[in-house]
Amino acid sequence: MKELARYKIHAVVLILGFCIASVMFSYSFGIMVNKEAEQKDIEACQYQYTACFYASPTENANVCPERDALTQDMLTLLDGIKETGDIVVHTSFINVNLGVYGVCTANIYFDGQMPKYRLVKGDFPTEEQLQSDGRYVVLGINKKDATYRRDGRDYILIQEDEYEVTGYISAKNSTILDNKILLFYSSIGDRIKQNLLDYYRMAMLNIIYESDTNSETYTYMSDYIHSLDAYEEEYGTYESSNYNIMVSDSGEQWYSTAEPLPMYGTWSKLIYLFCIVMLLYVMELWMQQRREEFAIRKAFGYSDAKIMGLIMAQMAKLLLVAVVMSELIISLLTYADVGIYVLNTKDIFDRVVRELIFAILTFLFVSIIPFIRICTEKPMVLLCRGKAG
Repeated sequence: MKELARYKIHAVVLILGFCIASVMFSYSFGIMVNKEAEQKDIEACQYQYTACFYASPTENANVCPERDALTQDMLTLLDGIKETGDIVVHTSFINVNLGVYGVCTANIYFDGQMPKYRLVKGDFPTEEQLQSDGRYVVLGINKKDATYRRDGRDYILIQEDEYEVTGYISAKNSTILDNKILLFYSSIGDRIKQNLLDYYRMAMLNIIYESDTNSETYTYMSDYIHSLDAYEEEYGTYESSNYNIMVSDSGEQWYSTAEPLPMYGTWSKLIYLFCIVMLLYVMELWMQQRREEFAIRKAFGYSDAKIMGLIMAQMAKLLLVAVVMSELIISLLTYADVGIYVLNTKDIFDRVVRELIFAILTFLFVSIIPFIRICTEKPMVLLCRGKAG
């Protein structure tokens, strides 16, 4: 790097240009690969056997909608969900308020084994915790910035009630789980139960049964519906004195986080191209500043290939510094945004591939100016232009 010290301004500008270009390329490249990675994570998180029912009050119950009576009916429905063994039972996409962070969606787990999400810190609440009077939650790592710490533990306010965070989850390849909120029915507050009542009244309270090992998932669900004294009106619909129920063999729908607004991908590409144009301009200025040096080297027998090799080596050093800086910037921004930084083998591999592609493409673009100047101009022309400059 000593030989680059003479060209401080150009070297610094080149490093900054390479660094910004690397960050923008990483973002744009990430948009392309994240969809595939997200699909792999969705497949890993989904269950083989799934069934679902939507419950709402009957028309007779809605004629005189006494809130207390409707609440009791709903609690009877939800409290009866238990003893399902290896089947996970939960409701999805319930809106909850995180205070200054606004309204977010949450899943509430009623019974069965814990979901098969990858924990990156902590654990799911124990049975003893769920049977206690405490309130517990598991969060996606992006929600860590909504927590506060006390006595060595993380807490978060949900619907103005305090919940202890027992663990954080994240998918292996993507951010599909990073904003999840996992609540547990036995430890939720009355305010969230009031939210459930609103969903119940609007026929949006969905109860999902899922399993990888028990193919009788639909049977378990049907048996529970029949235990509510519900009779089948027609295929897919049941009714009792208190409940209208619609059944389905599908479960939770996943929403992609890998597709940002189109403008973001477009802007990242445009900024990358702008950086390339800027780098070409700086390279032209750099070549003009070094014309006399190149003319002398040619006069002393340096071949065009050897001079190009010298320039390429110097560019490679600057590019390497910029790549390291850009990766540090991306890592620091991720940590600052999340508070937890998770790095796995696939992430390392993807980063190496991404930076290699970036380095090769950028190197080829930026090499155009030195190639033209070194290979097409004679030593005396270079020397005369260098003195004139």
